[in-house]
Amino acid sequence: MSTKTTFKRVALATVAALGFGVLTSVAPANAYAASMTLSTTSVTVVGTGTTTNAGYFYVDIFNEAGDAAALTTAESITVSVVGRPAFRADGTTASTAGDLTIGAFVRGATVGANTAAATGGTAATAGSYQIPNSAAATAFASSNLTSVSATVGATSSRYYFGVYPTATTAIDSGEFTLRVRLVDANAFTTDKTVKVKFVSSAADSGAKIAVAVTGTFNKGQTIGYTSGQNIKATLTDANDGRVLAGSALSGVTIGSFAPVITAQIVDSLGATKDETTEADTGVAGADMVASTSTLSGGIVNYALSQEGNGVYGITDSSAIAADAAVDNVIRVRYGSTSTSATLVTFATSAAIDGKTDLTLTATGVLAADQLKKSNVDTTTAYTLPTTATSAKLRINIANGSDVAIADQPITVKTTWSGNYATASVSPATTTITTSNTDSSGNIDLTITNSAPLAGAVATVLITGYGYTAGTSRGTSAGSTTATLTWAAPVATTITVIDPVASVKVKTGTTNVLTVRVRDQFGAEMAGQALQPSLSSTSSNYSASTTYAAITTGTAGTATFSLTDAKAVDAKSDVVSFASISNSAATAGSFTLLYAATLPTVATMTGYYNNDATGTASTLVPSTGIYADTTAAKLIIKNDRDLTKTLAASGAATTDDMVAFRVKAVDSTGAAATGAAVTITSSQAGAWVLNSSGLPATSRTIAVGSDGYAAFQLLATVPGSLTFTATSGTVTSSITLVVANPDKDAARTVAITGATTATANGDGIPMTVTVKDRYGNGASGVSLTLSASGVAAFAGGATTQAFTTDSTGTYTFMAKSFVAAGGAGTYTVSASNATDASSVAGKVGATSVDSTLAAGVSSATATVTFAAGEDAAAANAQAASDAAAEATDAANAATDAANAAAEAADAATAAAQDAADAVAALSTQVSEMIDALKKQITALTNLVIKIQKKVKA
Repeated sequence: MSTKTTFKRVALATVAALGFGVLTSVAPANAYAASMTLSTTSVTVVGTGTTTNAGYFYVDIFNEAGDAAALTTAESITVSVVGRPAFRADGTTASTAGDLTIGAFVRGATVGANTAAATGGTAATAGSYQIPNSAAATAFASSNLTSVSATVGATSSRYYFGVYPTATTAIDSGEFTLRVRLVDANAFTTDKTVKVKFVSSAADSGAKIAVAVTGTFNKGQTIGYTSGQNIKATLTDANDGRVLAGSALSGVTIGSFAPVITAQIVDSLGATKDETTEADTGVAGADMVASTSTLSGGIVNYALSQEGNGVYGITDSSAIAADAAVDNVIRVRYGSTSTSATLVTFATSAAIDGKTDLTLTATGVLAADQLKKSNVDTTTAYTLPTTATSAKLRINIANGSDVAIADQPITVKTTWSGNYATASVSPATTTITTSNTDSSGNIDLTITNSAPLAGAVATVLITGYGYTAGTSRGTSAGSTTATLTWAAPVATTITVIDPVASVKVKTGTTNVLTVRVRDQFGAEMAGQALQPSLSSTSSNYSASTTYAAITTGTAGTATFSLTDAKAVDAKSDVVSFASISNSAATAGSFTLLYAATLPTVATMTGYYNNDATGTASTLVPSTGIYADTTAAKLIIKNDRDLTKTLAASGAATTDDMVAFRVKAVDSTGAAATGAAVTITSSQAGAWVLNSSGLPATSRTIAVGSDGYAAFQLLATVPGSLTFTATSGTVTSSITLVVANPDKDAARTVAITGATTATANGDGIPMTVTVKDRYGNGASGVSLTLSASGVAAFAGGATTQAFTTDSTGTYTFMAKSFVAAGGAGTYTVSASNATDASSVAGKVGATSVDSTLAAGVSSATATVTFAAGEDAAAANAQAASDAAAEATDAANAATDAANAAAEAADAATAAAQDAADAVAALSTQVSEMIDALKKQITALTNLVIKIQKKVKA
């Protein structure tokens, strides 16, 4: 508080003290009532009486620091009538006093408890009332809601005031105005106002009702009040304040002031489908969800704050009769006000919250957080790194027998809180979606946070469960909640990774320890400072010696060198490494065991046990390890979860997991205790369990005091798999003879090959593969293949069958004999691939790696064939063309012959014409000769005549 403010308040306090005849000292900072809040700014009371027709409100007091604070003996709250309606209900002019009576009461300290009369104080006063007053010198009317104690004391910070009509003429008159005045210990005054109205009928209250429905419901279930599923109605007056039923100020409960509302499930025609129960009692499951939140005024008893707060819970203890009709609503009525809200009711649900499995997939999340969490009936929490911008939450819904339910409507609500940007997240905060589960009972919810900051929280609320007797939820439908919290990486796990534990080192030497730092997500952390130290019992411990901090590099590791200055045989140093950036991280430690003479392995002898959880005591044969003496090969067990420890697995003597132990002794035959033995696998798919029980390609451990170094081996590939144990130059090996997976292990069927070809051209090879979960070919699988569209197999058939060999493959030639080409589809189905029917994350009914995809029993491939010439048609066309050409040649010959004949005919005709011409000429000549002869004859006769005449 500033000096100026202090002087001002000193002056005010002095003036006030002089006015009251008492000098009041200035209260120290944060020790006075600096501010107040009112429970409401408007109260409408429904009733017809006077002293039994009171309403109430309360005042919360806070100090200058903003904390709840009780009034001191020098402070007061005064409530006065400062505004009245102009006329009373009877039409007479309102007087200046006596219209309302104001009092105070002590609220009961438990839900449902009576309000108590203010014993030790005066009776309620007309027109104005102050606490404390001369008759109540110690915290009069303070209501001790800061604890559940029945004691009412000066530590309370909430004060209840009641008001009722002095005469019935104040009823139905209009609004009165009350002034609430707080005078603090410095005589500083704060005023607030409350409007008060009394009406004789609820219809005149101006009531407003808001109805909110959270979640969806199912036929056959009850309606309770949970965070995931609830129906609530909020009743307010015309000024958005409180509507109260008039009551007395003592000997009653807060619930006596709660008006009675009615609610029903009705259809679109208003016909009642179900009756409900309405409560404003502060009882968990009735109108609230239990909480430990601290509320306004420092109230820590959450139930007390919810009792009589005007928010009603609407429940139904009997099964919902209304089926999945979209026109059903919840209708709430009070006075003349009726409000409805849609009530989504699905068909009966067999889903049980206690059988819900959750699986989170997100980049960078700790491996343990990506494991399936089974039977999550309440809440579960996940932590994500700030590098994770997206996560997929798989929700698996099951019935009471833990059998997945398909096509079940489930409602999911995502709410964001904490440190996040609205534009960067999805689904948007408070988004509600209802989806049906897939054939495996799953719903996948994708949650994104494109700009994640530490402290962002996505809360996923899952509802839509039914009620089954005997399940975790008893008589009501439940819900499941998952929280995803983004966090900045911090140093969490500190581990010495070299040397290996229990390995002995030579006395007097300098030993280098490699330390690895990982964050809470399992990622290596660079730039992390570690403080080395020795335990007080260490051989080289000195209270005056400190060691320089070491810092991890890009690989998340740092090294520390320690010299055994004492050089005493059979002693040890315990070295610890503490995180400087995170004191909560568990320090990593390592024990250096010193020996004057280091153990050296001279001989190693290998032993095995088909029971991987047993003791290896049978000598390893050179022929390899089989399942039994009949030389049956080991069988790959495909229903293991490789993300969890397998140390307790492999008890069966016929599966691929085997215990292997080497006896390591020195040249004297004594146990080579402390000597390091490293075992390595010969190929991918041959594994040794590491210290966490997870598959690894090698492991180093120290020989124990009994002279043995024990390992557990397993395989995920078939064949002869060799493991070699080495210590110095000495080795011992073991070979596991593993069978090829058969039809029972077959999980996926696929077709691969080219996607284009040419009709009537050369066929293209298409390969069918059948594999187990590890990618090995599965034998003995019966395949049925079919071709549709324009597709066919070589030879023209459209169906064929095949049984896979040890390679798990089959290749056919894809062809089409349709010259026009087009799309052709090849389909393959496996009839006896057992594991192909398994859902994601499971082998049969056994849960395995959450990332394992569901089995696939059939596959298709489409080939697009370009148009191509038909060979038979081409040959026929060629023959036709040849015949046509022959015909053309014959026709040409015929035409030539005809032409020759025509030429001959023409020649003949010409010859005939010539002959005819000659004949005609001959005739003409003959005729001419004949004529000439006749003329000669005539001339001769004429001459003769002449001659005769001459002679005559």
